[in-house]
Amino acid sequence: MCLERCERVRVQVEEAELAAAVQTRRASHAEAEAAQLKAQLAESAQQLKDLSWQFNMAFGGASGAVAAAAIANAKAGGAGGGAAAGGAPGARAGPPGGFLDILGCGANFKR
Repeated sequence: MCLERCERVRVQVEEAELAAAVQTRRASHAEAEAAQLKAQLAESAQQLKDLSWQFNMAFGGASGAVAAAAIANAKAGGAGGGAAAGGAPGARAGPPGGFLDILGCGANFKR
């Protein structure tokens, strides 16, 4: 009777140790992933800061509506807009696109 009880306790202890090992492994993987995501977040924040600076330099602190229109023009057919933005062919709807090219701004990049 005592031997059976001791055996059951030993088995329960082994199972608890295995469960603790699994949880420890999961926790270490989660911590590593959290550290990786934190590094990615810091990198993305820096890219956002850089792109915001480029945008402010290109459009001179334009208001929100003008900035949204510039982004829409860039998506429609380049930073200049022109015919794609509803203007006459060759017409320019915003600041010169060459300035954005100098900055290397991704808004003027056509794929």
